[in-house]
Amino acid sequence: MARQTTKAKAGQKKPAAAKRNGNGNGGAGAGQAMQAAGMPIFYSQPEVLDSNRHGGLELKPVTSYEFTANVNAIPITAAEFPAASRDYPIVFTAGGNPGAVAIVGLRKDENLMLEARGKWRAGTYIPAYVRRYPFIFLRSDDGDQYALCIDRACKQLAKGKKNLLFDGEEMGALTKNALEFCKAFQQQHMATEKVIAVLKEHDLLMPNQGRFNLPDGRSLAITDFMTVDEKKFNELPGEAFLKIREAGVLPALYCHLVSMGSWQRLVERFTALKPADKKKT
Repeated sequence: MARQTTKAKAGQKKPAAAKRNGNGNGGAGAGQAMQAAGMPIFYSQPEVLDSNRHGGLELKPVTSYEFTANVNAIPITAAEFPAASRDYPIVFTAGGNPGAVAIVGLRKDENLMLEARGKWRAGTYIPAYVRRYPFIFLRSDDGDQYALCIDRACKQLAKGKKNLLFDGEEMGALTKNALEFCKAFQQQHMATEKVIAVLKEHDLLMPNQGRFNLPDGRSLAITDFMTVDEKKFNELPGEAFLKIREAGVLPALYCHLVSMGSWQRLVERFTALKPADKKKT
């Protein structure tokens, strides 16, 4: 078999190629989930997994999250809201096709969750989008299917004999696990799109921005994101509220509102930075 591909729905079919258009959305101030070249964040050289092309390659364990250093927002799914809301503000990117993101920094190109040697801050939730790397689903040319891809630029990808991507022409155990993870992530992503669609249907998303005063007298601002208008939500007619509840949106909505208390955690994290690190702005 020359290529491993997976449709978003049941069944399988080989697409001719994969488009570089990922499944993350992003706004400028609240982080960029798509890079300037149109790639999903973190990915610079995604390739459709192919036993001929990638035979003999192994993926060493990812022990550093340094690849996330230059973002301040990371795509997240509604299924992750309960766990993520304890650590990050969860907001929605601005624009006509908003996505959900976890804010991990108060300045552009800065992830406050990274510690020495690329370790993620202990005790904080690591988004599935991060844990999925270097694998990803990308859309096929017909736009109806997804191909399992890997970022060839990943530093942990090299010739070897352990953790092989392929066992002959068949997927290795590592790749099979990645395929299942990406399937689950894609399903959760599509479920999140439905949550956002319901919020938009009831006109509950409003443009917002955060401005934070620091102990040294300076201030930081983060813009270009949306949050749920809590006042409008509380004033919804009973029938509209029931529709939202029946759509299964309330758990995600409440977690989003609770996560607004996590802005202060980011400010405290930034305040704890060394003076030299604070001067990056």
